Amino acid sequence: MLFLSGGCGVLVILSLSTRTLSRRRRQALVSMEAEAMLLLLADRLAYIYRGDASTTGYYMVRITNFLVFELSLFVIHSFDIYLMDLYSHSEKVKKIPKALVLCEVLFTIGIILVVISQFTGLYYTFDAQNYYQRAAGYAVSYCVPLLIMMLQFIVIVRYRDALDNMVLTPIILFSVIPYLGAILQYFFYGLSIINICMVGMCVALYFFEIINMNNQLQARIEAERASNAKSRFLANISHEIRTPINTIMGMDEMILRENPTGVPKPYFMSVVGYAYDIKAASETLLSLINDILDISKLESGKMNLVKKEYDVTEQIRSLYTMISVRSNQKNLRFDLDIDETIPQKLYGDAGKIKQIMLNLLTNAVKYTEKGGFKLSIKVLGKENGVCRLHFSVKDTGNGIKQEDMNRLFSAFERVDEAKNSGIQGTGLGLAISKQFAELMGGKLWCESEYGQGSTFVLRWNRR
Repeated sequence: MLFLSGGCGVLVILSLSTRTLSRRRRQALVSMEAEAMLLLLADRLAYIYRGDASTTGYYMVRITNFLVFELSLFVIHSFDIYLMDLYSHSEKVKKIPKALVLCEVLFTIGIILVVISQFTGLYYTFDAQNYYQRAAGYAVSYCVPLLIMMLQFIVIVRYRDALDNMVLTPIILFSVIPYLGAILQYFFYGLSIINICMVGMCVALYFFEIINMNNQLQARIEAERASNAKSRFLANISHEIRTPINTIMGMDEMILRENPTGVPKPYFMSVVGYAYDIKAASETLLSLINDILDISKLESGKMNLVKKEYDVTEQIRSLYTMISVRSNQKNLRFDLDIDETIPQKLYGDAGKIKQIMLNLLTNAVKYTEKGGFKLSIKVLGKENGVCRLHFSVKDTGNGIKQEDMNRLFSAFERVDEAKNSGIQGTGLGLAISKQFAELMGGKLWCESEYGQGSTFVLRWNRR
């Protein structure tokens, strides 16, 4: 028992130093190992002082037996907390099973009954020689822990598909082996079978958790290798593709600049039309490659901010010039609402800010068929040289369904495909914009009512 108790003490220290587990699960493991250690010590002291009729023996036997009953329940309680955390992190279980919550109620009842027994002799008494004797209600002491373990076992079996096999095996053993030990101990009086079983399972559970953590770490390392390989591949192939695309765009520009003198007009107009088609397709492809590069950098954590002072008016004018050409082609109204108190100069990554606004405005043009859209920039406040800015792009398009809002900012996701199938896009623009906003300490979100249009809002602080 002392050997097992010392082992549990070592595991308490190891559990405290584990950082790969969630905080609640680590606390459950630490509590379980500490309680198992104290349980064995209390059980050992109870055997040492039994039959000792001295004053010390009198109190030690009563205290240690009380602790044995209490700590047994606390070990089961810690295991219940462990299970709750395990299922709360599982994607296949939406909420913590009610049976585990009922276990906590039974645990409280069990603790109260042990306290009552200590003063009434419900579970056990001591004879004149200070020896432990089972009382008439001893069987009741088995009912609560066995019922808790039975409920835990039912939950584990019912939700077994939600757990990895590496974790499933030890938690099944944890709920079954002490159960069998309790039944055996009821018939083999004087042996601490249930205590040894519970402590053994606590130790086994920790080692299974260590194996599981090692497997997760290995999987994470392999995933990072795959991600790095993908990022390198995307970066290399994107740069390789850029060269021929730029060549195509350059040659296409030369076609558009050719002198039409002496060339039949119908033929020339056909060639110009083809050239504009090539230009549009090349620009779309180049934009897609840039988006892929941006998303791969963001995923790998290699995207950096290039901060410098920039002219706000010049940036707004540039955005209006680029977007108004597209809005005029669709006969859409493009309104501006610019706060007059906005500073002339701001400090930050002007390129990424422009890319976010360009993505939002381009989407407004693409997904709006009639009416128009408005770009609003407001100053929410100024304090200690920091300006709180509110950007919004409001359109009169179709809007977004509430069930699609969660997928709106996910990479390669396009909402309402049936209605938007004719609109070009990869679903990268909003994903990149949201991550850029967060990278700069801001927040980007959408407010929309289906059929009534959408408003994309960006807020952040700037010097």
